[in-house]
Amino acid sequence: LSEAGVRVFEGVGRPMPTGMIDVMDSHKEQRRLKWQKLIIATGAKSVHRDVFKGFDSVLTDEDILNLDYVPQELTILGEGANACEIASIYAVMGSRVTIISDKTALLEGLDAQIIGRLEEQMKKRGIQIYYKAQPVDLYKDSLGSIHIEVDREDHKRETIISSDIYIASQRSGNFAGLDALRLNTDNGKIAVNDFGETSVQNVYAAGEVTPACTTADQSVAMARMVVHNSVDEEDPWQCSHFSIPTCI
Repeated sequence: LSEAGVRVFEGVGRPMPTGMIDVMDSHKEQRRLKWQKLIIATGAKSVHRDVFKGFDSVLTDEDILNLDYVPQELTILGEGANACEIASIYAVMGSRVTIISDKTALLEGLDAQIIGRLEEQMKKRGIQIYYKAQPVDLYKDSLGSIHIEVDREDHKRETIISSDIYIASQRSGNFAGLDALRLNTDNGKIAVNDFGETSVQNVYAAGEVTPACTTADQSVAMARMVVHNSVDEEDPWQCSHFSIPTCI
């Protein structure tokens, strides 16, 4: 970066629409910089579901990858790639796995044939799936087992007993320090057009902070696009996110 003439400032940045950005370093010293074009690439952060807030026995994304035991029963809240991968891994290792989802299918947005094949394989492995189901209560009994009360689509209540529960976190754009820009958002991410431009003039966004990206490959392609577009407005590039393969 230094050889390329890039100046790096380490700290907390708070950009303003007036073309200024305040940067506070680790020593609490602040300096003000000017910008003509701004590219936001702050990524995404995990947003934990509120359904069992305060319950200390819920496994997080980090916990589930670092267990030193195989749960006897594992209940998973979620239906995305993380939830499906974890369900498959622990089912193979011998856990009795249950998935609870408030959606109508796993991996929403993928081809119906892929989803159908996945469900078929999961059921063969003994994974039980509850669709359009909402957990409404959670408690432990005297033996330490977790009881999850689930409200199903037909409004029938059912109790699932599990030794462990994992909640697959959802991802939201990291907006820390960006309040002053008043950017338009789209489902928890910064809204951008096909050229990476945000709702604020001369401000671009790339990567997982936008709705378009879910993988590192997409982020790299989008970053190249917005860098080009920020310096060459006469010949802007476009990214086709439909041509980037997805691996689950």
